Amino acid sequence: MMQFPVSLKRLVPGSMASNRSAFIVAAMIATTVLSGCQTMKTLQTHVSGGTYNTFDGKLIESAEDRIADPVEVTPFTTLLDQFNVEQDGQQIGFNVRNRMETERAEALKELSARDLELRELQFNSIQELSGEGAKALTSYVYSIVSRLIEQWPHERPEISVAIIRSDNYSASMSANGILRLNTSVLLNADDEDEVAAIIAHELAHALLQHHNADDQQAIEDKSIIVASQFAAGWLAGNSDNAATQNAAKALMISGFGMYRINNSILYPGWKRHQEDEADLLAVDLLFRAGYDWERMTTVLERLDSEQKRVQAEKIAREQEIENSKKQLGEYTNLSDVLNVGLTNVGKDLSGMFDGLSDDHAPASERLLETKLYIQREYMDGDFPPEADTASLQKVVWEGPGFSAIKKSVYGERARILAERGDLEEALDLALKSLDGPTDTDPVARRIAYLARKEQGQKAKALLNLELAHQDPQAGMEIFKLLRDEYAERGRWDDALQTWHDALLKFPEQITAAIYFPERISLLARAGRKSGTIESLKQCQDLNISAYVSALCEEAAKPITSPDTPSETNSNSETAEKVGAPSVNWQSPS
Repeated sequence: MMQFPVSLKRLVPGSMASNRSAFIVAAMIATTVLSGCQTMKTLQTHVSGGTYNTFDGKLIESAEDRIADPVEVTPFTTLLDQFNVEQDGQQIGFNVRNRMETERAEALKELSARDLELRELQFNSIQELSGEGAKALTSYVYSIVSRLIEQWPHERPEISVAIIRSDNYSASMSANGILRLNTSVLLNADDEDEVAAIIAHELAHALLQHHNADDQQAIEDKSIIVASQFAAGWLAGNSDNAATQNAAKALMISGFGMYRINNSILYPGWKRHQEDEADLLAVDLLFRAGYDWERMTTVLERLDSEQKRVQAEKIAREQEIENSKKQLGEYTNLSDVLNVGLTNVGKDLSGMFDGLSDDHAPASERLLETKLYIQREYMDGDFPPEADTASLQKVVWEGPGFSAIKKSVYGERARILAERGDLEEALDLALKSLDGPTDTDPVARRIAYLARKEQGQKAKALLNLELAHQDPQAGMEIFKLLRDEYAERGRWDDALQTWHDALLKFPEQITAAIYFPERISLLARAGRKSGTIESLKQCQDLNISAYVSALCEEAAKPITSPDTPSETNSNSETAEKVGAPSVNWQSPS
């Protein structure tokens, strides 16, 4: 039997007649060939020696032809939606119609796309700067965005700003038009022109609709796989001839091979093409807005240094892991087990470091491209204007934004120290970042919780978690820590309420598959028989999956197994009130 290198499942029932199959396969292959625009652009860039060599004049003057159109529902995408393609558990492409229906449904909700995205960030403990000082900084950054976007001669997307607490010198633009600017940019930039250069680059991604180009590439990937695999299966199933079988295998392998080439060789180049476009358009926007356009090279030089630093840390960490493995191997007969564990840790850390730099093409290559473009288009004109240092100084270091920046700096340094295990020094910095005993900042309060717990001060540790839980920026980790602390103390009502609060705050992230096993476990450990049985029935009635049902049953065993004592907690009224989730769980059909 032919083995498919990817999982290809047709999502609609019934079989197709041979002539209809042949027509569909031919249509899909033809459309796939015609839709290879991203790949051709990539090849053109590689052959020409750089994006700036693929056009004459300034990029902004011909930018309209580069704006990527959104993926829309067509007969071809409708056909493609009938198939689910996976490789190594990762979905290739997406269902166009389902995404559009989801987006329309999200638009009808009270929360905006921006709010939903920020909620996702909070869930993962990535925090937006908050408070009065943060408002001043956000307003300042948005004034730069407005000044730049006014230079765009085409349709202007709606852009909003979120300043993220992070010590990484970077920014990003989401598909929802949210500019996420890390506080490290404001701290390390020499002047407003440098900040504007970073913003202009990210803004260029939105103006050129690069996320639409990514969607187009994903659809192209999926069509290649579906067309080749479907055609191979059709050929193999309609003839026992050896030549036909070999042709089917060749077709299957070639389709998979083309997908691998696209993603391993050409697609990173397509990403490079996007980055080049954003760099060059940023130069044009800076020039038109009256900023020093050469600051784009300053940004790329900083990014180049950052990438080299991250790579050096990655190499040093990998060496440290290797040394640890050797030492452990010498002193314990459990070396084989430990080596496996350390190898996995090494892979996780390696992936973490890779993630810091893989979002963008090598900065050194982009720097050269940008310098050549500036030399070609801007060296014959006026000198760049003098950079604006006063505005940045006034807002970040002297104005109302300083308090927010100070909190961010202390908090981030404390977080890094805590991750290294230096809780005493981390606690000192965390306390300095707090504005009094009632400050609920979740970063500082989490560190204080960890430090006080290590010191054996359980009451103070819990108090810090309770304060963090009250903060609007509290992430999922805070809710889990507080829930488990209450459970450890036998405060079951508080544990259940905290888990319920988490569900209310993160309804998109905490699915029924996550919520019910944890809830049932709390009820069962508390000895609450009726609540456990009721929640177990809810979980089973939803028919989420056999795996989730098994998790729920396992969580309920302290109650459902023989010789289980009756309810031990007399406060059943509170348990009932906390125990009825006000969420309309959707059972899969």
